[in-house]
Amino acid sequence: MAMSFFRYPGGKSKLRSQIAFELNKIASDANVEYREPFFGGGSIGLLVLEERPELEKIWINDFDLGISSLWTTLIRRPDLLKDQVEKFQPSVEIFDEYKKELTETPLPKLNSDIEIAKFGFKKLAIHQISYSGLGTKSGGPLGGRKQKSAYKIDCRWSPKYICKKIDVLHLQFSKLSVRNNICTNLDFSELISDNSHEAIIYLDPPYFVKGNELYQHGFTESDHVRLADCLKKTKHQWVLSYDDCPEIRKYYDWASIEEINGVNYSITATKNKETGERKSRSKLELLISSKPSNMIETFKKDSI
Repeated sequence: MAMSFFRYPGGKSKLRSQIAFELNKIASDANVEYREPFFGGGSIGLLVLEERPELEKIWINDFDLGISSLWTTLIRRPDLLKDQVEKFQPSVEIFDEYKKELTETPLPKLNSDIEIAKFGFKKLAIHQISYSGLGTKSGGPLGGRKQKSAYKIDCRWSPKYICKKIDVLHLQFSKLSVRNNICTNLDFSELISDNSHEAIIYLDPPYFVKGNELYQHGFTESDHVRLADCLKKTKHQWVLSYDDCPEIRKYYDWASIEEINGVNYSITATKNKETGERKSRSKLELLISSKPSNMIETFKKDSI
């Protein structure tokens, strides 16, 4: 069973099988490239690639430099990542230090594998030691600032287990043809508009409602509109998951929209002022996709 690498907000644990099923339906050709512009914790992509081992080409991306650095290091230099994991000791002071470094502007220029590994590791660590896996968007570290909770800051930090996951995932990626052998750090539009290879695309953008409370790099309304425009124009087939709201239904009234009940959202939960802990509530999720058509045939015709 594919595993999510680390705690990350907006994870699709309840939707993984259904999303993978929809992607498998449009991945009729084993030669297509699987693309994910918002890779995040990677739970969907890892499951799809496990279920469809014949899909050897993959392009993963995340606009969050910490996320892209983390996956790039796992793909290219897992030894550097494991070294950081094994030496790390969680603390409230480290939580504050990492949060500051990961949100500084401008972000640092990462010029070596070691610099990339260190920055990516900080992203991994802060998600593991924060409430709800919210990382830099968390109200505080696990256990609260005074560490009076029964669950301390290190309760989810297991170097042995994390290193095992790194080894397993590195092996999985080593069997694939990963675009540029990295997790790119680009705007989503570049993966959607690139026609160098026939592709299927899964997209899990920041939520429309309260998305900026959840992700370090949220969306403006114009970003949501721009994404819809890009998908309407693309020749590739795609599946998109979103929170349900009138705006999203309007932007995608030309696409296929399926409602899914019972998805837990931490972003709509009530928040403990001391610890930042959230209690999730069940909400409706939308699974949007390109309507069945001759899109792949059109792609092939235009590529000749």
